[in-house]
Amino acid sequence: MRAHLDGRLVAEHARCWARHQTLTDPDHADAATVMRHPYHRSGSVAAAAEVAQPDLPAYDRVFHLIEGGGGEE
Repeated sequence: MRAHLDGRLVAEHARCWARHQTLTDPDHADAATVMRHPYHRSGSVAAAAEVAQPDLPAYDRVFHLIEGGGGEE
């Protein structure tokens, strides 16, 4: 799977076809730990930004990888 921004490759990952799996790049997990550190020290989670959770199967549908594919999301 590749992601481009303004014609530039910004991410590239192998596609996992296993069902009901969540895979995390160890480098991403380490970065998240570092980014969470200030919030844990302050004792406040209120300062954390709200982030939308992606509907990952929507990508599979758009790219015709699962039943019902090709629809607009």
